[in-house]
Amino acid sequence: MTTSKFFARYFLVRWLLCAFVVFATYNPSGYSLFHWLQSSGSDYLAIKAVLFIALFWIYLTIISIARVAVGPRGLYAAVIAVVLLFYGLMDIDNSSETILSFLRYIQLVTLATALAIGVTWSQMRSTLVGQKTVRRLN
Repeated sequence: MTTSKFFARYFLVRWLLCAFVVFATYNPSGYSLFHWLQSSGSDYLAIKAVLFIALFWIYLTIISIARVAVGPRGLYAAVIAVVLLFYGLMDIDNSSETILSFLRYIQLVTLATALAIGVTWSQMRSTLVGQKTVRRLN
């Protein structure tokens, strides 16, 4: 019982981190680094560059942790699943801007969930199997 509570908290914290990174990069509301970089003018260029580098570094860290935890095949499977979901949601009639915005939020939440599962995979496996695995980052 205690382990499941710990695991739920462990996963929730990592999911919130991944969701923050994904939604800070792009979101349909227009308040994201993507939209800020797209805006005209060279206002705050140094701050934009620092934030871009920071988000890029966080993405590299998350993806390298996920790659080590699930292996290359698991990472490819997650990427394929997310891409197929994105493609499948694009087939839905998107004549309404509200529906299109909702579908984009679903896609971003799915991407954040895939990243969070990748980051949490080692903990999930050791909780389910009971055996800890240690791998070094190369």
